[in-house]
Amino acid sequence: MDYEEIERKRYERIWKKAAGKFSENPKDYISNPNPSPSALRFFLFVSGRLKTGSFLDIGCGNGRHTVLFANHFDSVGLDISKSAIDFAKKHAKEKTVKANFRVGSVLKLPYEKDTFDVVMDSGCFHHLRKIQWSLYKKNILKVLKKGGYYYLECFSRNTPHMPGFSPRTKNRNWTLRYLHYNHFFTDEEVFKFFSKEFRILNNFEYKKKNSPLKFKVFFMKKR
Repeated sequence: MDYEEIERKRYERIWKKAAGKFSENPKDYISNPNPSPSALRFFLFVSGRLKTGSFLDIGCGNGRHTVLFANHFDSVGLDISKSAIDFAKKHAKEKTVKANFRVGSVLKLPYEKDTFDVVMDSGCFHHLRKIQWSLYKKNILKVLKKGGYYYLECFSRNTPHMPGFSPRTKNRNWTLRYLHYNHFFTDEEVFKFFSKEFRILNNFEYKKKNSPLKFKVFFMKKR
């Protein structure tokens, strides 16, 4: 089964429905024009360490984080949905910032080795099946320069049960609904998978506003 194509069609429907317009509903994440507080925190963290550089936003959606980083870096936004990319281009134009956007997949990153100083994932990894994790990491390692910074934001296992979304029991850390996969991570799980290739510089958890949903955030540096 082509899980990537299933996800592409799903997100294409979502972003096409958004029609390039921001929502006034605070729970509607797909149309939020503002960067998340954790992404802003990461921007301040890396911009204080790098005078210039290149930035890749994986699963950029409407481009809110690509636009933020374009104030300091040569920024690229990548998303599997063409409608999301069209939205992101419009967003960047309205913000009068220069950024590049491209339709593509993290599992087939269309960039050369050591292209980027900073890579951000604020919601892609937790939707990948475990069989896709190794390829995901391989591609991140390929395009990120040695000593480069990597941001990972993913669902937290501390999220309470949300019917139809998060697991009911502590013994299970994933859900599958309409073939859409959600993985809820512990710190230990992320450390075990990434710590060989990355130094984890900071990690914290935050609760989404107006929702019981919790996220794990990790600032990492490629060894």
